[in-house]
Amino acid sequence: VEAAIAKLDGVNDNQDTLSGVAQGSTDLGSWTSPVDLLFSATSTVKALFQRIGVLLMQLRGVQTASFTTAITADSVPTASVLAVKWLVYAYVTGTPANAQAFEVYGMTNGTLVDDTVSSILNVGSTFNLSRVADISGGDMRLRLSTSGSAVTAIIRRIEVVKTVL
Repeated sequence: VEAAIAKLDGVNDNQDTLSGVAQGSTDLGSWTSPVDLLFSATSTVKALFQRIGVLLMQLRGVQTASFTTAITADSVPTASVLAVKWLVYAYVTGTPANAQAFEVYGMTNGTLVDDTVSSILNVGSTFNLSRVADISGGDMRLRLSTSGSAVTAIIRRIEVVKTVL
């Protein structure tokens, strides 16, 4: 019995060392700046992984299928997102050397949207691509449209959310 207890005690010591907190701790302790802004001092491992999951979703990337008419390229719920910056790379599907890159920055109060498009870059031949943020059904949407050749877009978004976990 004593040997089994000693072995279990060694396992517990290893778990304490692995977790980086003192034996008997009920949370992960304080973090050093700037991490302390992201993670609560009372976080459990589960809460830590949930927060990391949220952060990764806030940096979500999407790719549209080739489109020739107006589409909703991405959307965020206005109930939880205050502002979003979409970083977009779009190209003519049949001629990928014809490409544009730009930023769309949108904010909402849940009812209205204000947006701006900036940093518009072009390589190859220019092509017609419209972009705007709007609200529909409780979501702020990034809308893209073209009236010319089919276009594909790769989008990365960064969100500003109402509640930081």
